[in-house]
Amino acid sequence: MGADLQGHKEEGNQPPPQPHYVRVTFDPYDHDQVQEFWGKIREEFSNKNDVYRCSYSCPTSHKPNVWIVDFRFRDIEDAIIFGLKYSR
Repeated sequence: MGADLQGHKEEGNQPPPQPHYVRVTFDPYDHDQVQEFWGKIREEFSNKNDVYRCSYSCPTSHKPNVWIVDFRFRDIEDAIIFGLKYSR
């Protein structure tokens, strides 16, 4: 994780906290497996207000039939739990 700290040099002005990342790779991609995975993630990382404690992005894979997902977490505890339970 990197941060651009330009503009944050004044005393007492801290940069915003950086999220924690966990990468999951589906190799080979399997639609049923991905749908089951999403169901588990929604169940575990949503709260009563349907607000998710994580977000995701999908960087481009340079291999055919491979899907990569980067999950971003505000809290390191959530990232650790996710990594232990769901990283592949």
